[in-house]
Order: sequence, then structure tokens, then C-alpha cells
Amino acid sequence: MAVTGGNPIYASDLNLAAAVSFASTVVTANSGSITTTTTSVASLTASLTNGAVYGLWFYGRISSSVAADIAYVRIHPTSVGTTELNICPVYIPTTTTAGYGIALYAEYTASATGSLTFLASLQRNTGTGNIILRASSAGPAYLTCRRITPYS
Repeated sequence: MAVTGGNPIYASDLNLAAAVSFASTVVTANSGSITTTTTSVASLTASLTNGAVYGLWFYGRISSSVAADIAYVRIHPTSVGTTELNICPVYIPTTTTAGYGIALYAEYTASATGSLTFLASLQRNTGTGNIILRASSAGPAYLTCRRITPYS
């Protein structure tokens, strides 16, 4: 429900807003070295409702041991190897332990009510270096799922 100036807000509207389902995972440690094999770096399990649309966000910092590598960041349902919901190539111009930030968004329409696991993965696409997801307690990576279909 959109509210503009002068519109009343009813308790039932607030109850619907509070009922939005949400799942998230926080990664606080670097991944291992990743080469050409697609490797999961973050996962979460969300409770879904049949027909509802969910937004998935991944944010992380990616680095390589060799300059000018290209890594693929993907969001998948269920497991590595399933069809990607979205994919983004990340060019890594220099070696750095800080990493280069990436934000990736995807949408998923639930085909059944129940739990489903989503994951973010990395893979080196071009180059010879080791790709690493950089994360720490002071600079974590996130994978988040939120229902974006309004409740009726």
C-alpha cells in the first residue's frame, strides 16, 4: 500500500508490512581459493509462498592473486549447477587484499510453498589467478532474500 500525505494508516496495513518474509546470511571470513570450478560462497534457506516473488541480493568483495582476471558471480536456487537467476562478470584490474565490491540482484517466483535454499557462487572465467571472496567481521559479505510481492 502506498501512503501519501493526509491518508490514514490502519493497523491492518502495518500488520501486512510487518509480515514480509526475510532471510539473510552474513559471511565473515574469506573464501578459499577458487579457480574454474563454480564454488558456493554464501547460502541461505528461505520460507516461500507459492506464486510470491522474492528479491535476492548478494554483496561481497572479490579479489584475485593475478591482475586482469575476470570472475563470474552468480545467484542460484537450490545448488551450484542449477540455472542461474542472475550472473555478473567482475573485472579485477589489480591484485588487492581489499577486493572489488560487487552487488548482484535477482528475482525468483516461488512454484511451491515451503523452504528453498539459495546460494551465491564464484568462478574464475578469464585469467590464471585464484579468486577469493573477501569478508571479515568488519567487512562482511551478504546474501539476502526478501518477499517483494505485496500481501493481500
